[in-house]
Amino acid sequence: MAELRAEKEPPRIIGIDNADAFAPATILEMTKQIQNLKRIEAVVFTRREPLERELARDQLALGPLTMEEGREFVRHGLHIDFPADELPQVLAAANGNPSALALLHHLTQGKSYDEIKQLIRGRLYGMDEGLIVPDKQLIVAAKPRIITANEILIEKLRKEPAGLYDLDPRKFEELIADLMEDMGYEVELTPRSNDGGKDILASRDTEHGKMLCLVEAKRYSIDNPIEVGLVRQLYGTLCDFNASSAMLVTTSRFTRGAAEFQQRNQYRLALKDYGNVVQWLSGYRKGRRRK
Repeated sequence: MAELRAEKEPPRIIGIDNADAFAPATILEMTKQIQNLKRIEAVVFTRREPLERELARDQLALGPLTMEEGREFVRHGLHIDFPADELPQVLAAANGNPSALALLHHLTQGKSYDEIKQLIRGRLYGMDEGLIVPDKQLIVAAKPRIITANEILIEKLRKEPAGLYDLDPRKFEELIADLMEDMGYEVELTPRSNDGGKDILASRDTEHGKMLCLVEAKRYSIDNPIEVGLVRQLYGTLCDFNASSAMLVTTSRFTRGAAEFQQRNQYRLALKDYGNVVQWLSGYRKGRRRK
């Protein structure tokens, strides 16, 4: 209020947001004080619940967007011409909430049409589902779960695991890091290099102390099996690094020599092939916490 009085040319209209925080008597007193200032023509309060008629001369109730309004927002805001049969699903996901539609606009930047459809399959506003925009209640503090690009990728690979072979090698390393984090590991993706030995540092606390696993991820075609030499190299890195264990993960398979070498060092060395990766994808976000 002191700042308003100090203004040489105060604004003609004063807006006070989130007026739910004020009691009706406080709102009435604030209105009187503001209107006593010169040149103030109107005071606008925004709140979720209507005020009593004696406290507000005019009240404008803002409801959800109509289907037509939502359609225009999607087309001009998202700049995507959804097929007519897809638009109702987009609008239903937001339930006419402009903030939810704006959130959808933000989440879909740079994504393909298929990825956008994946986002709108669920509601955008149910806090019980751990998402971002609240249901039709007063907004409360909550810890949201952000849907990442990797989660969309994992869902796609869960349905079409053959897509693993289309990933570039670094993306495959990132995928394995995400899957291991879901299994309860703290993961660190090492800088891209060609020296081999450790793409991911995966650690976790146990009752026996902190365990560190060196993970090497190889996105190979099915006709390019992992030879024993690569497994020996990883084991050498394990010994030099003095880690607890090491794991080689691939989209391919292992030669007999590689499998035999692992058996001789089975307490410190693990080999995971395409079938294991598919199992990890299937168990993602399902509370599974074991390797």
